[in-house]
Amino acid sequence: MPRLIFTVLLLLALPTTLAAQATLSGRLVEVSSGRPMFCLHVTLLDSAGVARDSTYSGFGGLFEFAVPEHADFRLRISSPPVVDVQTAPERTGAATFFSREYRITLTPDPRIFTDTLPGDSITPIGLAPGSPGPRYPRALQREGVEGAVHYTFAIDTLGQIDTASAFPLRATHRLFLRAVQEALPRIRFRPWSPTGMATCTRVVQPFLFRLQR
Repeated sequence: MPRLIFTVLLLLALPTTLAAQATLSGRLVEVSSGRPMFCLHVTLLDSAGVARDSTYSGFGGLFEFAVPEHADFRLRISSPPVVDVQTAPERTGAATFFSREYRITLTPDPRIFTDTLPGDSITPIGLAPGSPGPRYPRALQREGVEGAVHYTFAIDTLGQIDTASAFPLRATHRLFLRAVQEALPRIRFRPWSPTGMATCTRVVQPFLFRLQR
């Protein structure tokens, strides 16, 4: 009589090293105005401060990360020459999706307000050909007053300013500030293409008002 041989396979359940994932949907807004902050670099940091992922905030200040459940994290928001901002530590729960609004204030690097600024606009890309600039206020021109306005704003992939995320950092006169604010919707830049593909960028832009000598 033939013998029946049975082979028994033992399946060992090995512990998995992959933690369950949740989705963090975040929104960056400027603390005083509540305006969305577009095109800021957002980095996900773990409890040891190690960067785990990064992205850019899109239109509406929105961004998204996959984060482990029951894990400590914080965010670093950066956009040179603006000083980095770090959010308070947080811990994810058991939910698979959660959203947060982060109200932040951007502080410019003090070095941009030095006498080393060149006479032309400081931007990583440059104005598009034929783009208009701010008009010199006639009252200040007659009085021989010179000055400057520093503005920060995001520039989209078409070279247009996202006016919703634009705000002044410093102005030497309110009439200079008004001239810049009136010009912003008309100003166009060359699209920034560091890798051959247009991408958004955020700049701290000085507008200098100088009289011809």
